[in-house]
Amino acid sequence: MVSPAYIVLSPLEGVCPSFFAYLFKLPQSLELLTAYSRGLTKDRLRLYFDDFARMPLRVPGHEEQQRIADCLASLDAQITAESHQLAALKAHKQGLMQQLFPPPEAIVA
Repeated sequence: MVSPAYIVLSPLEGVCPSFFAYLFKLPQSLELLTAYSRGLTKDRLRLYFDDFARMPLRVPGHEEQQRIADCLASLDAQITAESHQLAALKAHKQGLMQQLFPPPEAIVA
């Protein structure tokens, strides 16, 4: 969704978008974004392009950006896989527990 109220930026050549996706999620980056934003109250802050363009960012070269982004994406994938495996193990455990301790109405006297 695009609105005339927002400026849409596209990365320059030599910039790794996924690196910046990770960078702008860091608490330090969020603090910097907040510091450069304007508004009367915290819930009404707006970051204008001119202010965003003035933000000092220290970033490595494109190859290093890509390596960092690839590493973090790999870790995200591993965390997701481990989370799915944990959910499957919990479901298996629940099934085993139900076999060990059936509900009272399932017990035939």
